[in-house]
Amino acid sequence: MTDPLSSAAIKPSTLVEAFLATPRLAFRRCSRLLASAGVALLLTATAHTLGHFAPAPPNSPAETITEEMAAIRLPMGMGMNPSVLDIFNGFSLMLSVLVLWAGLSTLAVAAHGSPQDRRRRAWSGLALSAALVLLSWHFQLPPTLISFGVVTLLFGGAALLAFDRG
Repeated sequence: MTDPLSSAAIKPSTLVEAFLATPRLAFRRCSRLLASAGVALLLTATAHTLGHFAPAPPNSPAETITEEMAAIRLPMGMGMNPSVLDIFNGFSLMLSVLVLWAGLSTLAVAAHGSPQDRRRRAWSGLALSAALVLLSWHFQLPPTLISFGVVTLLFGGAALLAFDRG
């Protein structure tokens, strides 16, 4: 059987099939905890992005803070004059993209990586998710604390299994 991604002209349908097959392949290759961490990261990225675009409830402290952030402008030269809200929104979406990339690449490593690659991803994922747990704890962000807490446990389990297998 040939690899569907090895042909010179790749059809979009082939890429979609390979993308959809990666989680199934990851779960079949005894990398269940690592694949679960990748799926949890994808769910976290999705929830974070949806939360980013959700409007603040009317007459709430969040709406007041949002209005105050939009009112403060930071002159940066070269005609740039972003508001604090613009900068916050940029960082928020950047975090969504980072978490999305981490989830997709974790699934790819779980499905197609060598045992050494999976071991490295488990330990690096554990370090990254633990750092995000600490940041969420420090800034008192319960939803992200819970999400990254689960991801940390999954990466920790994957790292321990990788350690036991040598």
